[in-house]
Amino acid sequence: MISVKFPFLFLSFLLFFNSCVIGDKTHFEKAYELDQKGDRPAAIMEYTEELKVNPNNSKAFLERGKLKCIINKENSPEIFQDAIVDCQEAIKINPNYDEAYFVIGYTNFIMGKKKSALMDFKKAVQINPNNSSALFYIKNIEKELHIR
Repeated sequence: MISVKFPFLFLSFLLFFNSCVIGDKTHFEKAYELDQKGDRPAAIMEYTEELKVNPNNSKAFLERGKLKCIINKENSPEIFQDAIVDCQEAIKINPNYDEAYFVIGYTNFIMGKKKSALMDFKKAVQINPNNSSALFYIKNIEKELHIR
């Protein structure tokens, strides 16, 4: 009699476990989908929830920072600074995160801090010499600032 109940209980456990782990999307996955649909404020909230569960998720910090920069239509210095802080957190977790340096550089560029942006873009290229976006900005900023 025990042998009959055990497979049933085990199967029930597996079905429950799969629905919790496999069936439900992570906050990160939900955030990505919301971003793809254009609901960036909701995506930011999901990335925030992801970071509560996984505070060492450098990609979540980066993506949240990028979205903060993108949605900042009023060019609020506070929101830009929040974006930079998120990217700095990503770098603390992953010091070789060239994309995080790029987003910091881009944010500084938007704020008119071109010398700071140039340093950030150069750091991105130092980490990843194939970062074509950073190379593009370096070339244009150096041309604008008459730097060779």
